[in-house]
Amino acid sequence: MHTDIRRWNKTLGRFCFGLVVVLVFAHAAAGSTVAIVKGEDPDKMVEEAINLVGGIQQFARAGSTIVIKPNLTCCSRMHPDASPPGANTDPRIVRALIKLIKRTAQCHIIIADASQAPGSVIFKMSGYTQLAEEFGIPLVDLAEDQRVTVKIDGLAQKEYQMPVTTQKCDVLIDVAVLKTHTITGITAGMKNLFGLMPKRRESLHNVIHKVICDLSTIRMPDLTIIDALTGMEGQGPVDGDPVKMDLIIAGKDIVAVDSVSTTIMGFEPEYLQYLVYANQKGLGEIDINKITIKGVPVSEVKRNFKPALADLIIEKEKSDELIAKITALADRVETEKKYKPFAYFNPERLKTDNKKYPLRKSYGFKVGAFPWHNTMIQFLVPYEAIYAQNKDAAHEEIEAWIAENLK
Repeated sequence: MHTDIRRWNKTLGRFCFGLVVVLVFAHAAAGSTVAIVKGEDPDKMVEEAINLVGGIQQFARAGSTIVIKPNLTCCSRMHPDASPPGANTDPRIVRALIKLIKRTAQCHIIIADASQAPGSVIFKMSGYTQLAEEFGIPLVDLAEDQRVTVKIDGLAQKEYQMPVTTQKCDVLIDVAVLKTHTITGITAGMKNLFGLMPKRRESLHNVIHKVICDLSTIRMPDLTIIDALTGMEGQGPVDGDPVKMDLIIAGKDIVAVDSVSTTIMGFEPEYLQYLVYANQKGLGEIDINKITIKGVPVSEVKRNFKPALADLIIEKEKSDELIAKITALADRVETEKKYKPFAYFNPERLKTDNKKYPLRKSYGFKVGAFPWHNTMIQFLVPYEAIYAQNKDAAHEEIEAWIAENLK
């Protein structure tokens, strides 16, 4: 009798364990569903995309507080009086989302973001002041928001000061833009979370990929929507060129959403550093083959975006002899340009180890003796910011060229 009971308990235990495993994997599979919708009507597109990943009723419940976090950036050198096309989350996307929520349940909706510009300026410039007035919704400048201390086993930090508005809400909806970025390679859902940090955050740029992963750990959005009506390529996030895509991308797994977005842009998600970190931490799916795509297939909307270029800077002590050598070797010289490089070298001047750095593409390099560096000459080597290994490749290439040519 006792033996039979023990056997039954053991069998039941195995069954329950197996059921838990099945449920966990089923949940993960459901969470790694990404919707891609193409069209011209933002209202219909947003609703369709959300329906494809389970519907707005998952998030809009009576009495809940929902924070919508768009991606709003200030003006740029190219657009000093307005936000550049493709730089900010289109307010039509957020309007469509608000209308959908209001049709579903009585919720307290907040629009919140932080920019280097004052909130009143960026909200008005990007059309969100008018949107908030239309629906009677509060706007919160996260840079001025109260902060709460959050301790985690982070990759970059063990402690973060997070805005109360996004930490205390019931639902966080991340509404980002599809664009390139000179520091992180691209901006999509995860990079948009960097806007949760305090205003003075430039000191974190050297560990930004780890910070982005940490922020996703602290407050994972419940839903991520990518505004790809008009994206941006080249020198994003503000000085790039607009790209008309007419897409909405959405999902509950922010890592999967960003991986699909990266693939649509023609890049490789498994080499994008913050996605690699997030996948290693178990935050979401990075393998495009393991993500369920609903709506339009990736292959039908994929477009190779022009990547953002960053400059690796190497300094050497200035001398007339060194300047003369560089000038004699250059493919092009512009001695009249006081605040620009004086010597330009074509891509073939740098030797790339393609086996070690298969994703590296050379753009040559340039050299400047700038007035603000009285004792140094700067070598500026452009590299595609999307992949971390490209910076290492650029460093090895320019040091090898200097050793060979400027002995």
